[in-house]
Amino acid sequence: MNSYEPITIADYLPHAGNMCLLSHVTHRDDTTLGCEAQSHLDLKNPLRSNNQLAAICGVEYAAQAMALHMGLGDVEHSSQKGFLASLKTVKLDCARLDTLNEPLTINVSALFVDPNLGAMYDFRLTAAQKPLVSGQCLILFASTEARSS
Repeated sequence: MNSYEPITIADYLPHAGNMCLLSHVTHRDDTTLGCEAQSHLDLKNPLRSNNQLAAICGVEYAAQAMALHMGLGDVEHSSQKGFLASLKTVKLDCARLDTLNEPLTINVSALFVDPNLGAMYDFRLTAAQKPLVSGQCLILFASTEARSS
């Protein structure tokens, strides 16, 4: 999918209001999604603490991009709720996100997706092509069928 009809990102995320951090999708295919965000500059960003937005909050931006990628993907797993289960190889190349004037670019790439279990993604946040936050994230799906068997 290289051309897009406008979407409302919040329709694909379990968040509302200021907690929906992403602005728009820049590209998407079966395994990758790129998007941008400017909410790191919003003084009402709910992830701010002491009026600062720590770089580790970039993980939430990436998690929302992963949820959006799955939501825009095949219907089989797009409606399942996912939970961040594990982070691996997280690298913070900056201390704060709110000091950056450029839009954040968030890129996620699915390494593994099982519609019954979950997914593993690589993620990378940049601003003006400068690395900010990267790593891998394991998302587990909360399936009521899986719990009851």
